Amino acid sequence: MNKTILFGRAGSGSAVCEALLALTGQPYELKVMNKMADGSNSPELLALNPLGQVPAMLISDGTLMTESAAIVLWLADLAHNANLAPAVSDPKRAKYLRVMTFMAANCYMTALRFYYSDRYSIDQSHANAISEKAREDMDREFAILAQILGQDDFLLGDKMSAADIYLSMLVSWEEDGAKFASQYPALAALNKRVWANETVAAIWVSNGFTA
Repeated sequence: MNKTILFGRAGSGSAVCEALLALTGQPYELKVMNKMADGSNSPELLALNPLGQVPAMLISDGTLMTESAAIVLWLADLAHNANLAPAVSDPKRAKYLRVMTFMAANCYMTALRFYYSDRYSIDQSHANAISEKAREDMDREFAILAQILGQDDFLLGDKMSAADIYLSMLVSWEEDGAKFASQYPALAALNKRVWANETVAAIWVSNGFTA
């Protein structure tokens, strides 16, 4: 294998990994892992990730990676010349890791509960309540991110990092962009700044996101 293979699905967490691959100039192939006709995952994807989740990524040396945040962190560190992540010795590194982990462990998982509430109980009558509680949690988590952002243009200051691209993906999942912008104007403005990057914007459009 002489290039990275990203296994993904349009609009999913693989979008941010694809954006990082494009920004860092690494040769890669995108393999789309659509659901089977019966809604199940393909045997190829299950062989890579028994959870049936995307993204999954095979590095050029054959190493398998899963989990969007882990892939983003690895890619940003690998391509240090792209300046998408603070160096280990940089004082901003601690904040960067905190924010990335917060978004992956909280915002991402809450979004899954909101959009796929039927997966989180064996009793389908619970789905609406699960979704409503997830919406409350999402609002609280976005409020925390807005507080972290403060008056800065980006999460780490005046320069876009991988964390901003990850946040932009989360914002792009919002169903009502106008409502989100009214609630979190600073986060909406950050999202627009990320969209201003032509490479990221092209990936977002190909994933069905709208500015």
